[in-house]
Amino acid sequence: MACRNINSNILFGIFRRLHLRNLSCTAAVAPELDAAVKHDIETDKIKPRKHPGVIKFRTCSLPNEIIKAVSVVAEDHPVKTILNDAKMLANYLYSRHYPWDEEDLEERRKDFVENVKSRIGELPLDASEEQTYHYTSLVRSSVEHLMNKYRYRWSALNLHQYSCLVYLFTRAAPNYAVVSRVLGEITKLHPDYRPTSLFDFGSGIGSVSWAAKSYWGDSLKEYMNIDSSSSMNDLAALLLQGGRSEARTPRGVFYREFLPAQHTKYSVVVSAHSLMELPSRDSRLSVLLNLWQKTEDFLIVVEQGTKPGFKVVVEARDFILSLSTEESPAHVFAPCPHDMACPRFLRGPYPCHFQVSYFDLSVGKKQEIKKELLSYIVIRKGRRKVDHDWPRVVRPVLKRHNHVICRMCTANGDLREVIFTKNRHGKTLYKCAKVTGWGDRLPVDLTPSVDSEQDSSHENFQDGSDTVKPD
Repeated sequence: MACRNINSNILFGIFRRLHLRNLSCTAAVAPELDAAVKHDIETDKIKPRKHPGVIKFRTCSLPNEIIKAVSVVAEDHPVKTILNDAKMLANYLYSRHYPWDEEDLEERRKDFVENVKSRIGELPLDASEEQTYHYTSLVRSSVEHLMNKYRYRWSALNLHQYSCLVYLFTRAAPNYAVVSRVLGEITKLHPDYRPTSLFDFGSGIGSVSWAAKSYWGDSLKEYMNIDSSSSMNDLAALLLQGGRSEARTPRGVFYREFLPAQHTKYSVVVSAHSLMELPSRDSRLSVLLNLWQKTEDFLIVVEQGTKPGFKVVVEARDFILSLSTEESPAHVFAPCPHDMACPRFLRGPYPCHFQVSYFDLSVGKKQEIKKELLSYIVIRKGRRKVDHDWPRVVRPVLKRHNHVICRMCTANGDLREVIFTKNRHGKTLYKCAKVTGWGDRLPVDLTPSVDSEQDSSHENFQDGSDTVKPD
């Protein structure tokens, strides 16, 4: 009863300090704004809202020529039926999982064993042999029943002419927006980069080629598209022909159903929403090795921002980095500011993903603004440039009264939560933090602070919490 009379703010302070005592005892950080960025802002060369870490990706819309081509392609088909089927396909793809391997099966089995034992109770220490036998048999049979009931039964997508059309209405806009977001970041960081060739594994309807053309259409001379479905390749080519089969496919665009055996180098190699369609982990790694051998500059892997999608991206990241050597180095270009183990994956259970907004395909219905989550990795051949290792904001920025909370992945390979205020960090840094968004980089140096009592930063943040208050 006495607790009801205690001020809620005092209670919050007590519980928060008890929580912080359980965190790892590493030094707090003293964020310092990048010297060059600070000078440019203070001399009015740039505004804080336009600091070089901001990606600034606006709501994305499909190219007009693609929208017109889709309208032509859908002329002789029941659009309402396609739209209804597209909704069901969207839900199916969002819940789709990669095929379980032995590691996944063992992990799920352990979860079921714990679940069963929590329901029937632990075996007494003084149990007889007969009781132990019956207990073990009960646990084993219950776990096998749960494994058979909840085991994910993966099957390859059956893509024929009609299902390809349904996929077009389902994924054209979000796929294009996601790839545009990733390619846009490359052009943001390297505006002078001019690739000459593109290799798209699992090209589907061709959204990667559309996005690449919008950024590098003046320099790209070859678009190599690989998809196991001949119907999907035919549809992708038809869209580039404006929906008219009598028109010619643009010069330099090629379609294949199988990966070429020869390792011709391509400037940019992309696998977008494709690795989860392979039947096993071994097949995924085999394809990744093949793609890496074809890569001249950038290898890009994109999946939906779900737990399975994130796990596949981390798997690709770790595998490609394991191939890096002194003679042939490689590094993570984006989004990670480091090449160490992913701290979000090690911590779990929340995936590292980002968000884009886009205008949905308006053929046959009213146009809407929707959002899509993505997990991605961009790996570049060569050594990492230290001057671009600013921390990445990996969760939505929390803007509160007189303070801003940023949760970031740092160049040290850990996760940091920093509470920025005008008084402690200065007006310039506070403004930069305030305009920085989810997925942007914050141009700061996070170095250990000598006096941790004078800083409001914390080593770890709660992945499941979006509400944090300063002391």
